[in-house]
Amino acid sequence: MLLEHNYEENGIVSVFLSSNIIMSKYIQESEELIIIFKGGTQYIYKNVDLITYIDFVRDDSQGNYLNANMKDKFITEKVDKKVDVTVIKEKIDAYRKSLSK
Repeated sequence: MLLEHNYEENGIVSVFLSSNIIMSKYIQESEELIIIFKGGTQYIYKNVDLITYIDFVRDDSQGNYLNANMKDKFITEKVDKKVDVTVIKEKIDAYRKSLSK
């Protein structure tokens, strides 16, 4: 589930309330979708058109969408450097707490 959407100079950053995918960044100019998982591992999916990106973000489950519609269909590159996801996890935890009130 999409939690937050931010437009930056070089792409669109989305944060998710998901069991495995924590964040994505879509760079429309190069058609690259960077997906960051909860452990900080990140993958770049290449040649992702805008419609596929929008469908991915809007889906109720980004993980299910990724597995059903993107896995093995796009050139994928694992990025060696992990992302520190501490701040993002704190934001998600705060959102979850606000839902339980």
